[in-house]
Amino acid sequence: MTQHDDNRSAPQDPVLSSVEVRQRFLEYFAERGHTVVGSGSLIPRDDPTLLFTNAGMNQFKEVFLGHETRSYVRAATSQKCMRVSGKHNDLENVGPSSFHHTFFEMLGNFSFGDYFKADAIEMGWELLTEGYGLPAERLWTSVYEEDDEAFELWKDIVGLPDHRILRLGKKDNYWSMGDTGPCGPCSEIHFDYGVGDFMWPSGGTYVEPENADLEDDRFVELWNLVFMQFNADGSGKVEPLPAPNIDTGAGLERVTAVVQGVRSNYDTDLFRPLIAAVAERAGRPYGVDEPSDVALRVIADHCRATAFLLADGVSPANEGRGYVVRRLIRRAVRFGMKLGFDTPFFNEAAVDVVALMGAIYPELRRAEELIARVTFAEEDRFFRTVADGTRVFEEVVEEVRSAGGDTIPGDQAFRLHDTYGLPLELTREFAEDVGLHVDEGGFQAAMEDQRRRARAAWKGGDEAAAYQALVAKLAGQGIESTTFIGYTDFEREDAKVVGLLAGDQPVEALESGHSGAMIVDVTPFYSESGGQVGDRGEVVAAEGRAIVTDTHRLPGGLVVHSVEVIEGALCVDDEVRLEVDAERRAQTIRNHTATHLLNAALRERLGEHVRQAGSLVAPDHMRFDFSHFEPVDADQLAELERDVNAAIRADIETQISEMPYAEAIEQGALAFFGDKYGDVVRVVSVPGISTELCGGIHVERSGEIGTFVITKEESVAAGTRRIEAITGAAAVESLQRQRGMLRRVMAELKTSEDEVPDSVGRLLSRVKATERDNEELRMRLAEQATAAGVDDHVVEVEGIKLLRREVEGLDAGGLRRLADSMKNEIGSGIVVLGACRDGKALIIVGVTADLSGRIKAGDIIGSLAKLVGGGGGGKPEMAQAGGPDGSKLPAALEKAPEIVNELLTGR
Repeated sequence: MTQHDDNRSAPQDPVLSSVEVRQRFLEYFAERGHTVVGSGSLIPRDDPTLLFTNAGMNQFKEVFLGHETRSYVRAATSQKCMRVSGKHNDLENVGPSSFHHTFFEMLGNFSFGDYFKADAIEMGWELLTEGYGLPAERLWTSVYEEDDEAFELWKDIVGLPDHRILRLGKKDNYWSMGDTGPCGPCSEIHFDYGVGDFMWPSGGTYVEPENADLEDDRFVELWNLVFMQFNADGSGKVEPLPAPNIDTGAGLERVTAVVQGVRSNYDTDLFRPLIAAVAERAGRPYGVDEPSDVALRVIADHCRATAFLLADGVSPANEGRGYVVRRLIRRAVRFGMKLGFDTPFFNEAAVDVVALMGAIYPELRRAEELIARVTFAEEDRFFRTVADGTRVFEEVVEEVRSAGGDTIPGDQAFRLHDTYGLPLELTREFAEDVGLHVDEGGFQAAMEDQRRRARAAWKGGDEAAAYQALVAKLAGQGIESTTFIGYTDFEREDAKVVGLLAGDQPVEALESGHSGAMIVDVTPFYSESGGQVGDRGEVVAAEGRAIVTDTHRLPGGLVVHSVEVIEGALCVDDEVRLEVDAERRAQTIRNHTATHLLNAALRERLGEHVRQAGSLVAPDHMRFDFSHFEPVDADQLAELERDVNAAIRADIETQISEMPYAEAIEQGALAFFGDKYGDVVRVVSVPGISTELCGGIHVERSGEIGTFVITKEESVAAGTRRIEAITGAAAVESLQRQRGMLRRVMAELKTSEDEVPDSVGRLLSRVKATERDNEELRMRLAEQATAAGVDDHVVEVEGIKLLRREVEGLDAGGLRRLADSMKNEIGSGIVVLGACRDGKALIIVGVTADLSGRIKAGDIIGSLAKLVGGGGGGKPEMAQAGGPDGSKLPAALEKAPEIVNELLTGR
């Protein structure tokens, strides 16, 4: 054993806060020539392979791949990250573990072809030991087993002895972006908390372990330094990169825990305020009972993740990213139930995150009301769905027992989870309470199917992969992007075809009758981006002609034109004339500028929590999704229309400029999380109304939009609303159609325009009164007919009267009333009534109060419902069912005595 005098055996006094830990990291690297880059969104842009941002390097991926350049070669960030899917899925470890989280911040420094291993190692060590004051003797490192260079650098620069530099295999210390692309060895810095009397941060002498095992709980990985020095070609061969890169990552939560001298991340100031607030509301102090502590840690973690996801525009849903938010909220609520909560509480915890971290991440403050309302609505719904799920669970138990089983099938457990919101853990607990098991293997299989559907809910990377060979070929020729001239021009006479694709294969020519993709050196065609659809138009070559059906941009800047060749052929190296469909473009840009005006009106009328959550700008209409917690009512929609049309009538000149990102934000330009911006941004302004960062094409004056009409408002997810609208000629035509319909209504009702609402109201009142009178008449006729022949339809089953009859003309309410009347008529017994409406079967079962202890209406209706292909349920004295096949109703009623007999006798 090696002993060290632990002169820095405790954290420096005063202890750094997490804010200071983060700030010290960024300032350290800024002083050494790094540009401090703000955190990217949790929603990766232009990377469909990722569900969420899960590492600091995500926002620099295109730089590392060589598809993009920045104005700087050194960067430092504190990046928001989520790890809840794929190989980086920490969800189930959250709570029991002291170091795992769903949401976390990744501190990182990056070099793009500038410094390499020596500088990365030196700066990392210096910041930890001098910047944060950590004792050097407690720091251990690992290197890739074949990376002799890194091994020697740790010895030469830092002075580490050989035994504190562990050589590990590819699994632990080698990083790659995928089967192809940049890769290389990595080196990790670990901190030894120690054990016993010399556990950090206690005083005394630090004693090294005899045989260091970095997987031991005494060690925690602080920092991973990735040395991107090779390029993999997919065949197993790697070649040195001409300019190697550095990508490092250090979890803020872990670094803070070590700096603050605590063993668990949850004992840092990043979590303790959140835990303390929930513990106080629950009346369950932290640190007394481990199951309660686990629940409090889960809630603290999940409220952070939920708040940040909602602030970045993710809303609860049943698929994709929204499903993750919903699952986090429900998992937190489930653990809250273990603390005794039976009403919403999680919304308060999520708002606590805003108070704790809003100064660092202002998007939290902007979304505070949204976070509070969405989380409340979601957890309130979950409390209610758990109650509903419990009732359905009881039905499943009855089915299992009726079949003589002792296990709830996996698909049924998943149905309880997916449809009724009952988590597997609760289903397991409920099953144990009634002596049953759960087929958890079957549940997991059904869950995996759900996950596959979720992964398929957003566009995958296959399409981009299809272009990889062509992109690589063009890059080799020095062609890395397409020059876009479409802001000012609608056509180009001398564009050059630099690449063609048929299917997923590069080709030299596309013949008439074939479709494919074309890449040119310069284009006026706008590629789909920011919600604005891609341009369409025409391509004319010397020996061919094609229609452009769509346009989109590949990562790195090449523009792909989807083409259908209608004459001759298109060939690589052809000089072609490109012409955009000008009318379609004009209609599209009217709608695009209108979305900016609508966004401004929404923020003015509804509040600054409104944030764009998606859009579609097409020639025939526009669609705008935005964060808001309740429907936009008719009066508010009218106000929005008035505001936008007022801006249109003002005929304001649109101003477009380029400026540094920071300057644009300082001037009040709106930027949208999820969008990726460069150092210099394009700012689109309608002065006095709207200023946004936008790369799209717009009208020159607002008056060109003509007229703006909202056609629809609806919910698309929890906390997200959608408005659809039309402009220009389409808006005028819509108003004319509405006016024409109004005139026809006025003529039919013989009334004036102002009196139409009252006239329609009076007409509807008369119609409803007539319907009630008709229903009452049908009811009386049915009662008379049924009572007159009651004895003809009554049989006895085990001494109990059973009345069964099919009646005509009654809806469900009428049947229930008739069943109550017939129960009074027979005094004691069972009434089974059926009706066929619109080809569908409707069945009502009534049981008199004196018999409901022996036989329940719900049990009878369950068996009858199956005979008509449907389902149903109800209370012991009255139950209802429906089925799609009305033709089977007579047979079902005929079967009623047999069903009642089986239920009474158990045979």
